[in-house]
Amino acid sequence: MTTDTKNLEEIIIKAVGKAIKSNNLATKDDVKTIIKESNLATKDDVKTIIKESNLATKDDVKKAISENNHELFRVFLTKQDALDVFVTKDEFNEKMDNNFELLDKIYGIVKRTDEEQTVVSQKVENHEVRITHIESAIA
Repeated sequence: MTTDTKNLEEIIIKAVGKAIKSNNLATKDDVKTIIKESNLATKDDVKTIIKESNLATKDDVKKAISENNHELFRVFLTKQDALDVFVTKDEFNEKMDNNFELLDKIYGIVKRTDEEQTVVSQKVENHEVRITHIESAIA
């Protein structure tokens, strides 16, 4: 229970107690008198407090939301801007295909270079043996 609910219960208990003591049921006026004596806020008090505290009204909130939406639209990209900046799925796939073709070409070049290097390194390793073989054949 909140404090306000407890206070309201106490007020009601006082009103019922007063009515029982006087052998009468509590009238509307009795309850109003007890509420006034307990100094609770009325509906008018709440309205006055809201007006004086300059809280946002429903219209203020609607206006703020609509103004913010316009500001957000100005900040964010429009659909056409997004199409100009970003690629479509088809364009992306086309570029990826081009990249993979280029990678395949690079892989082929590297593979040929590796094969050529293997052949050249075998010739270099056999170089001394061949020179010795040629010298012995000439002599």
